[in-house]
Amino acid sequence: MHFQEFWVARQGEPEVSDVEFRGAASADPAPAALTALDESVVIGPSNPVTSIGPMLAVPGFQAALEDVPVVAVSPFIGDQVFSGPAADLMAGVGYDPSTAGVATAYPFADAFVLDTADATTLDRPVVRTDTRIDDDDDAHRVAKAVQDALEAAAWPRQNRPVQAERPSHSPLLSQSRVSAVKPTPDGPRPSTSTSGRRFWAGFR
Repeated sequence: MHFQEFWVARQGEPEVSDVEFRGAASADPAPAALTALDESVVIGPSNPVTSIGPMLAVPGFQAALEDVPVVAVSPFIGDQVFSGPAADLMAGVGYDPSTAGVATAYPFADAFVLDTADATTLDRPVVRTDTRIDDDDDAHRVAKAVQDALEAAAWPRQNRPVQAERPSHSPLLSQSRVSAVKPTPDGPRPSTSTSGRRFWAGFR
């Protein structure tokens, strides 16, 4: 089942049993994308499976992230997702639908920005702020938290904790997956730059 059928036509009602990114195994990252990943990277609070996962599934993309400082903004407050089907999709591919699950899905992240209401304890540096963005002031506040997180990130990487365990079948970190979205019995911003730091993926 295509994601648009799952989310738009069936309004996210089918139970997710797995996800695949067709063609990822034979794809190559664009040279401009790899060049962009030469700088510090910030992953906005996008859906880890359908927004970030397709990029991670392309050979060479995750390896590039392993070589630069990375900060991720969680799309969850604890186990509550801000919006969209991220929780169902993460559960479907074997991750805990929570901030802790996001940290497991992003072993390459050096630090995280969490909402002030999120009490999750992680094994990497955390900066907390109100992560909801409704206006320019909110955006500046979150951007400042991101800058603080980049400064707090352990670097070089050997100072970081050992890579967290994760489901071995996860499409976020593999290039070939078989997918299925099975029905239930009843039923389914581009990169910008701030202070020299490149923002990859989008804020909600």
